[in-house]
Amino acid sequence: MILTCTSDFSKSSRGLNRYRLSEYEYLAALYKALNQTILSDKISFSDFSSNIDGNYAQAKIVESYEYNINDGFEGESFRKRQYDFDLSKENDEWKITCVTTNDPWEDSDFNYEAINVSKAVASIVEAAAEAEQKAALNAGTTVDPLLDKKDPGAARSLYTWTYDASVAIDYAEDYYDSVNDLFGKADDDCQNFASQCVWAGLRGSYEDAEDPNDIPAVSPSYVGSDAPNVWCRNQSTTYDFGYFGHKWAWDNVCGFAELIERSNSSLIGPYGNTHYGNLSYASEGDVISWDEYGSPSGTTMDHAMFVTDATGTVGYRTKSDLKIAAHNNSTNTAYDALTSYAPPGYTDSYFATSVIGWGYYDVAQ
Repeated sequence: MILTCTSDFSKSSRGLNRYRLSEYEYLAALYKALNQTILSDKISFSDFSSNIDGNYAQAKIVESYEYNINDGFEGESFRKRQYDFDLSKENDEWKITCVTTNDPWEDSDFNYEAINVSKAVASIVEAAAEAEQKAALNAGTTVDPLLDKKDPGAARSLYTWTYDASVAIDYAEDYYDSVNDLFGKADDDCQNFASQCVWAGLRGSYEDAEDPNDIPAVSPSYVGSDAPNVWCRNQSTTYDFGYFGHKWAWDNVCGFAELIERSNSSLIGPYGNTHYGNLSYASEGDVISWDEYGSPSGTTMDHAMFVTDATGTVGYRTKSDLKIAAHNNSTNTAYDALTSYAPPGYTDSYFATSVIGWGYYDVAQ
């Protein structure tokens, strides 16, 4: 049965209506400000269903939007969103009383206030312009995201493992919208998923994996229960960091960021560097995270994402240069534009970037 209904929102839903309109205004203004043009697009709807109970009903429909835009990325962009409607029947006419979506960061506590479009766009454009200017001034200069890495030097000889970002991205494509039974799903699954992507890139393949404790994961049985570098699904260390989350580097956003920050050539596991307060060094295969209060640090990060595509110049990248895949606040594609995924008020200073360089293990890759 198809419901025909008005758009007479109840008072409690008008905030969402205003928010949704401002969201479209924000994206349109953002594309214009960044000199981006949608060259072609296509929208389709699927999976419609409804359930009627007397004078009340619920309905849902999935909207898929594909578009080509000159944003510096190759390939087609894609957005997918499920709308859920609550309706009530008055005088033989159905009226929508509430609309929600499965958009990434709209949870039960989300405040549907209208977006300050000019302010949100200005922050992104300003960051992009500043990054572009710096890149132009430093044209020809090679920026190493691991350059300022504090490494005490190798205390013993370890084998260097190559990190294949393309394999990590393939993994993100395969599992951004599903669960790998090898690892299962965590209550807050974002870092579990991001760790899996890094694991796949270090492993170089993932189809034949049978044990989540096998290297390149770093289990307590491998390095000891009190080791500072434990990085294994559902495994923690007894090492005292002074902060509980750091004990769970595979599953905890702060724990992973600090694991990469602490990594050095004498420790088994992934090697890289974490930069707090910017996205400048983010590249394909890296992990980024945000602090919802805008003060990123080793104890404040709230949500992790995996970078699947990047444009611009390393060392000068901004939110508009990245595409990501994520769980928990799930992306609708493996290549979700960070500008449309992240809340509009989140400037680059809300983020941290964990650059993944390679790995160190005591056996050859």
